[in-house]
Amino acid sequence: MSKVLIYRMKQYLLIFFLFCSFAMNAQYHTTGKELPCVNKVFKVFAHVGISETGETNLTEEEIVETVEAVNKYFEPICISFEVCKIDTMWNYTFNVPREHLYEEMHATFGEDHLIDLYFCFMEFGGPFLCGRTDGTILSDDEGAVYTHKQCPRGLAHELGHLFGLLDTFVPGNNNSLVDYSNCETTGDLICDTPADPFDGSRLEYFIYDCRFIYDGKDANGDYYLTEVGNIMSAYFPCYCGFSRDQLLKMVETYNATPNRFW
Repeated sequence: MSKVLIYRMKQYLLIFFLFCSFAMNAQYHTTGKELPCVNKVFKVFAHVGISETGETNLTEEEIVETVEAVNKYFEPICISFEVCKIDTMWNYTFNVPREHLYEEMHATFGEDHLIDLYFCFMEFGGPFLCGRTDGTILSDDEGAVYTHKQCPRGLAHELGHLFGLLDTFVPGNNNSLVDYSNCETTGDLICDTPADPFDGSRLEYFIYDCRFIYDGKDANGDYYLTEVGNIMSAYFPCYCGFSRDQLLKMVETYNATPNRFW
């Protein structure tokens, strides 16, 4: 058997193992084995930006579908989200908000004991971002989630932040090691999520057809084995689920909050 054929077989087996491993992990998380059950339905108050002519560019049905779509990711810990109110933000400047307007938006329209979710056309420095989260459910104002109207797939990621999770990547200061030896002190501080070298640049440098293609190495000279399906990664086209330790972290955050959500 030629060396080229052996090398290609090894590449195939590595890719197959990585995808099967993630698929089995996702299935395990779905069953909820050994995971605590919060047994909580969080009520969502959706605030929608309007244009100068009063257009929202988003229907109530689309808002409800966007929120309901994330429930499958939180099912392993018995958390779900349900839209209970929808309003429009009368100030059209909130439809395409500048940086200083996010805090004002939440101060004006936020409501206690509900998950405040703001739909607007957001301006970012890069095309991979679909939203932002200010604070967490531990914050005095219970935090706020902002979602780009044209990128609803990022909502699960932002809700992960709201429940205390960090990104799997740290642009500009990424020293997470592939062997997990510094997982408790760097990166996302979660020890069952592989090191992620994403640096804030274009996604196509890292993934192709939801396959991880980055060929760089960590400080130890090890190749990255990043899970592109993790919801707290930047690879939103490939989202599959949270890791077990991420799920546990979200339960821990909920149990620590003094706030009582309706």
